[in-house]
Amino acid sequence: MILQQDIAQAANTITIPVPEGVDKPVSPKIEKIVSEITNLNLLEVSELSQVLKKRLNLPDTPVMPAGAFAISAAPSTEQEEEAPKATKSSFIV
Repeated sequence: MILQQDIAQAANTITIPVPEGVDKPVSPKIEKIVSEITNLNLLEVSELSQVLKKRLNLPDTPVMPAGAFAISAAPSTEQEEEAPKATKSSFIV
C-alpha cells in the first residue's frame, strides 16, 4: 500500500520538459519580481545590486570572462612579430 502511494506521488511530481525554443513557464511570484525590477531606474538598480551583494555575501569584484585572458595574451605575440630583426648591413672586407 505504501509503495503504491509513493509511486502515485512520484508520478504527480514528474514534469514534462519544455521543448527547445519555447520559454519555460515562470511562477507568478518570479514574474512579479521581474516586472518590478524592469520598472526600476538606473539608480534603483544600482541600489538593489548593492543590497543583494550584502545580503547574499557576494564579492564586490567583477568576474573576468575566460575569453579576456586569450585576448590579453594575443598582443604580446603580435609585438614579438612586429619587432624588426637585427640584420648586418655593413661588412669589413
